[in-house]
Amino acid sequence: MLGIGFEGEAKELESRGGRTTRLRVESGELFASATAWLGGTGTCPEILGLLSGSGAFGRLALARARRSGEVVLVGPESNGATAEAIATMREEGATSILVDGAFGRLTQVAALPGARFFAAMIVDRAGLATAVASMRRLATLAALPLADSRSSAASMKDVASIRPFPAASDRTDEVCHIDGALTAGRVASLSERVELVTVEDFTKIFLEEAALRALRARRRLCVRRSVEFGGFVVALRGLGAREFLEATEGAVDRGLLFPSPYEEGGGFDAA
Repeated sequence: MLGIGFEGEAKELESRGGRTTRLRVESGELFASATAWLGGTGTCPEILGLLSGSGAFGRLALARARRSGEVVLVGPESNGATAEAIATMREEGATSILVDGAFGRLTQVAALPGARFFAAMIVDRAGLATAVASMRRLATLAALPLADSRSSAASMKDVASIRPFPAASDRTDEVCHIDGALTAGRVASLSERVELVTVEDFTKIFLEEAALRALRARRRLCVRRSVEFGGFVVALRGLGAREFLEATEGAVDRGLLFPSPYEEGGGFDAA
């Protein structure tokens, strides 16, 4: 298991002398934490190695629990260190790696090719409209079509053969491959003749929903590498499942919606 930043309640930790932990691990499981937090967990941790860099809690380490217990996750803050940690865990025999991320920091999703990600959300009635808009945007990004592999090597002038994006018969289309982040500034700088825009993957797109909609209305937007999206895991607060499903109708595919496994009740199917 990995986290980005600190996974624990700081106030709770301070109030109990810094010994409170949050996540249970079983014997044999791997986890990342700060070296300062490895003692006193009862897991008899075996240190597998230190991660590059350090954070507010000092040096970070990967460990294997030799006994069951509870640990605080303190994970790498950069994508490079996240990829390094994942690679080490795989070398140590891990076949499934859970990374606890943040809704506003999705670039970590692309740290491991072949990863699958879920978006966990808490939705209440007051924030329903905002939540639906965020879900619609993320679902749109995750579903962007994959650019034909030949487009990566195509000339800016020779795009008539790029499929599945046939050129108009009466003019020559152009394609623009964006390296790095796709921002509003980069969109504004695009030539009027550009009809196909590709980015490395959807996590490199930093556009608000309105800007994203406007871009796609005028040009084709594709990714050069797809990232599998598992869906939204939603916990409702003061909001019924039926009302939530009605609000998301037409905005998010029903197959992408899953109730929190920690919530009681019949879930979305019962609605």
